[in-house]
Amino acid sequence: MAPSTCWVGRSVFDLKQIDPKKVSQFWNSCLSCVRSVVTARKLDELSRKQPDPAEANKTLINNSYAIAVLEWTKSFGTNSEDYHWKKVFGDSSFFLSEILEQTKATENEYKEYRQAMLNVRAFAIAHAGLPGCPPPKLPDFDFAISMISSAHSILDKLLISLDQYHGKVSKLNPMSMQPWIENLEEDIKLILGKTSTE
Repeated sequence: MAPSTCWVGRSVFDLKQIDPKKVSQFWNSCLSCVRSVVTARKLDELSRKQPDPAEANKTLINNSYAIAVLEWTKSFGTNSEDYHWKKVFGDSSFFLSEILEQTKATENEYKEYRQAMLNVRAFAIAHAGLPGCPPPKLPDFDFAISMISSAHSILDKLLISLDQYHGKVSKLNPMSMQPWIENLEEDIKLILGKTSTE
C-alpha cells in the first residue's frame, strides 16, 4: 500500500485529506488567473501603440484583470471558496508556507497582498461603474504569478505520491510554467497582431 503522507520541501502533506478533483479545480483557477494576466498585459501593450485606442480595448483589458483577480481569490483569497487552498490541501497543511518560502515572501506580505486582491474583487463585483467609487489600485500581478509558479512546483512533486495513494494517474498541465507563459504570450501577440492588421 502506498504511503499516506508526502514530503515536499520541508513540509509533509496528508494524502488522505487531498481530493484529486479539488486539486484539479484549484489548479484550473490558478491557470485561468495567469492566462488572464498575460492576456491583459498583451492587450495593454498593443493598446499603448495605438494613437487613439478604442474603448473596447480598455474594457477587454479591465475584464481580463478582473477575471485574474476573481480566479486568484478562488484559490488563495476567500476561505469559503470550494477550491481555496485550505479546503484542497487542508487548513493545517504547509501548502502556503511552502509557497511563501519559494517566493521569499513573508506571511504579512501575503496577507497584505491577499487583502488588496479581495478589495479589487469586491470593487469589481459590487461597485463597478458606480459614480463616486474610484477603482482600487491593482496589485502587482507578478506576485500572483510567482505564487502560482510555486504552487506548480509543489504540485509537480505532490501529484506523484497523490496518484500512488489514490491509484490514479494525473497529469500536471503545463509541465513547466515559464515556457507555457512565454508560449501563451507569443500566441496572444500573434492573434492580436493579425487582428490589428485586418
